[in-house]
Amino acid sequence: MVLWGAPLANQGRLAGTKLLLMGSKAFRDSKLPTEIALKIDEAIARNMTILVGEASGACRLYQDFLQSKGYRNVTVGHAKSMRYNVGSWKTSQYGMNLKEREKRMIEDCDSAIIIWTDNSGVIAENLDC
Repeated sequence: MVLWGAPLANQGRLAGTKLLLMGSKAFRDSKLPTEIALKIDEAIARNMTILVGEASGACRLYQDFLQSKGYRNVTVGHAKSMRYNVGSWKTSQYGMNLKEREKRMIEDCDSAIIIWTDNSGVIAENLDC
């Protein structure tokens, strides 16, 4: 399941100036789905600030995609420690644990693209929809 945009009535439209890229560490595809890559390209064209996590799976794939585009307006959100920052982007500690980090990153964005695989339990707990 893929969600993007805020609010849900405007699903598919990027709103505001901050886009959150979040997803399950269980996501194992080797590249982003085309519809998601196009939305990220749209965010880049609008010079949106992109917030992204640093876990394996979807977040790593998002980071690799952003790096391939040479995009610099990126902040990597983390909890206690940084695991992955391929672009040497700015970092921000959003909490002391995964649940707190994801909750605060969700609160800090205007729009979100979320790749949801299997249960993605912490993400589901933090979504307000």
